[in-house]
Amino acid sequence: MTGRGEAFSAEQLKEQGNFLQEVMKTELMKKLYNFLHKKKRYSTQEEFVSDLKEMWFGLYSRGKDEGDSSGFEHVFAGEVKKGKVSGFHNWIRFYLLEKQGLVDYHSHNYDGPWASYPDVLGMQFSWDGYFKEVGSAFIGCSPEFEFGLYTLCFIARPGKT
Repeated sequence: MTGRGEAFSAEQLKEQGNFLQEVMKTELMKKLYNFLHKKKRYSTQEEFVSDLKEMWFGLYSRGKDEGDSSGFEHVFAGEVKKGKVSGFHNWIRFYLLEKQGLVDYHSHNYDGPWASYPDVLGMQFSWDGYFKEVGSAFIGCSPEFEFGLYTLCFIARPGKT
């Protein structure tokens, strides 16, 4: 729920560190770091991971002045803003919550299939009583693919939508 300031517990900070440590073991994230390193964007992997932590887990405001959101929360978990679902772009989370009956899928807009995965799906759904009018997700990709792609977009086009 946006509009309520957050603070991370010691356990949550440890989970964030563990997540980043594990995601950096993937071939995709190693390739992303090497690409950015060759472009002289980062001189060390530690510097890159520090930036990842800030860009994905750093709290920012989606409303007033309180730190009530993070990139990770928006993309992978989803959030509620002004009574509507915001973010929630991860197909795996969607699948798991739908399987538990916590997401009510309404419709989709699909302009595929493409020659290979991942595909992109536009969809409408309700989550915990809140409606998502227009949402999209890559279907069939790994979490590190989304993490790496959105990271690259953020770094390559700072301040752009």
